[in-house]
Amino acid sequence: MIVYEKRASAILFNFLSANRTSKTYLLPANVCPLVPLVFLKAGVNYEFVDINLKTLCMDENTALKKLKSNRNLYTGVFFVRTYGIEGTFETFFNKIKQLNKNITIVDDKCLTMPDFTRHYYTSADVVLNSTGYAKCIDINFGGYGFISEKYKYCTAKRFAYKPKDMDDLTEKYKKALESGKKFRYADTSWLDNGIPPISFSKYKILVNREIPGIVKLKKKINDIYNKNLPKYIQLDSAFQNWRYNIIVPHKEKLLSKIFASKLFASTHYASLNGIFSKGRSKNAEGLHSLVVNLFNDRYYDEAKARQTARIINEHLKTI
Repeated sequence: MIVYEKRASAILFNFLSANRTSKTYLLPANVCPLVPLVFLKAGVNYEFVDINLKTLCMDENTALKKLKSNRNLYTGVFFVRTYGIEGTFETFFNKIKQLNKNITIVDDKCLTMPDFTRHYYTSADVVLNSTGYAKCIDINFGGYGFISEKYKYCTAKRFAYKPKDMDDLTEKYKKALESGKKFRYADTSWLDNGIPPISFSKYKILVNREIPGIVKLKKKINDIYNKNLPKYIQLDSAFQNWRYNIIVPHKEKLLSKIFASKLFASTHYASLNGIFSKGRSKNAEGLHSLVVNLFNDRYYDEAKARQTARIINEHLKTI
């Protein structure tokens, strides 16, 4: 079935609520903080798995060992395509199903380019995508998902959404990440589970209309970064769809230089292990300590990209 809500996070919340369990989902340590927040709101347990330094996604061997060693503890795997990496992870998904066909696999494609066709085969039970703020297609609302018919899905009660609650929660978890202190969740009306502003048919038309222009813009800006930045700091091209990602020492100094020039960059995603749970995830921590995400979307243009590249090269000379 295809489901459509105002936010992809609302789809996840509705799915978890409709298929409630006392067992535990595995999440990658570098997942967006919004995901464990949804699990906390839904009252579903989770456990973090460190990433693999090649795929930058959940370490498959670690996840499989956990699933194999304690078959009664785990109920699902929430797989995130780090920085919107495309390609197939079916080998991993099939291995999960071979261990236990009842394990739920969620394939989070929220940082990939939207695709409404679902023409491909997948062992994933849920496939999520988003067109909210800062996604590949950003229309500031909208999420949709493909869900296997063997699962229940129903929209949870349309509870009141309070933007201030979301702002307060965001500030709270950001402070926890900055300080390295444990985040403590208190439930509020932070999740926007409202009715989408347009029908799904109109939504698809709107999103599909946006795709060609954004693809063209991303290619132009990525070409500038490819030509003007040294290869050794560039992540593989598979990771350059959502934003353009580089690995640089002293990233905080670089970010300060970029911001001082009234330009933009970001640094996603921090390891949540030790913040949203006990433990450490050294690979996720190591990646976050060096990664900078350069803009390649409608908030940027070619002139800004060239200027950003110059600042990065100047920064590299000082190291």
